[in-house]
Amino acid sequence: MHCLPISLLCVVGLATASQVTLPIARGSYGTDSSQLLLCDESRQDPFAAALNITESRRNMLSSYYPTGVITECDAYNSSYMPPATARFYDNEYSIVALSFQTSQPGSQHGLVFPVVLFSPGLGDSRLHYSILSHSLASQGFIVIAMDHPYDADVVEFPDGSTVLGVNLANEDSLTIDQIQHRFDVRVQDVSFVLDQLASPHVRRRLFGFNDWKTDPCNIIMYGHSLGGATAVASAWNDTRLVASVNLDGRQYGSQPALGSKQPALGSKQPIMLVASEIHTATNDPTWVALWNATQQTTKAMIKLNGTNHKGLSDFPLIVGSLPDYTDLPQTVRDVLTFELGTMSGARVDTLLPTLVARFLSYAIGQASSPLPDLGDGNYPDVYLLENTVLGRS
Repeated sequence: MHCLPISLLCVVGLATASQVTLPIARGSYGTDSSQLLLCDESRQDPFAAALNITESRRNMLSSYYPTGVITECDAYNSSYMPPATARFYDNEYSIVALSFQTSQPGSQHGLVFPVVLFSPGLGDSRLHYSILSHSLASQGFIVIAMDHPYDADVVEFPDGSTVLGVNLANEDSLTIDQIQHRFDVRVQDVSFVLDQLASPHVRRRLFGFNDWKTDPCNIIMYGHSLGGATAVASAWNDTRLVASVNLDGRQYGSQPALGSKQPALGSKQPIMLVASEIHTATNDPTWVALWNATQQTTKAMIKLNGTNHKGLSDFPLIVGSLPDYTDLPQTVRDVLTFELGTMSGARVDTLLPTLVARFLSYAIGQASSPLPDLGDGNYPDVYLLENTVLGRS
């Protein structure tokens, strides 16, 4: 979803003079982040071409990585967004100045961490998932979030220049073919990024000072909304990805969304579908087709009660952290609930990375089951819709 809810605009408008530091749910490690621009000289950007601009396809990446055992790391505040992006959201939506706490390097133990790719929702910036990415990284993953230029509402490059989204003013007017085209470009972006991650030079630039190693055989992908569909399709067709998680996204692509009988390369890769309270297989035939097309893999479908589609992002935590939130009229709060759900931002930031981390750990052989014990009292807001666990080969 592209447009911020009107109620959210009201909320942030109340706090424009404030500096808000967002909390991050922490695992065992402190975390930090770095940014990197990758340019695919082999592809012309199709969205730029439609604007009569000739340029190669570019992707901005954010890497969120462990910096050391959290008790041995020194914390400092980082800006939530780079300057031009922050100005864009301030001009468009009066977004409050935001920051969060990251960590200087602590102890280095030469550990090997799996890499997780992330793709955001249609029209959304990768940066609107930064808190969730830090939280997942703190559990022992290196998270690489990618932006898709002309698809996100704004992408800022290292020189401070920006590219704005195309045809996002009224996202609901996009046709299935237009969304499918964006989806296809995203899948190509993922393949290119995977190619680049094979380069030690790229990995050094992404991870900076960090001398911990990545595991090139255990790359996983998840995403939100259209990014979730991108994750599943990419893992379905590229065996460099060993598992995928779709956060509340309608599935696109001829395989597996349309139920093709032709097996794809990654048709045995574990898949988890995470539904908001109002989106499940009962109202999305693409999830039914995906589930039926993946008969030879471990898979799970869960619903997070108290969440709505936009709530599977940093927005609930941003809204809940603003100083004037409790002063909002009830009518505004009602609209916020409709857009984001009733689950608190702190709970989203704790629950979602925990579930994703557990499933991904299982996929790479580091956990005995794809989900935690949902009946132990710690997960009253998680409902298991479907679950198929196959023996390990």
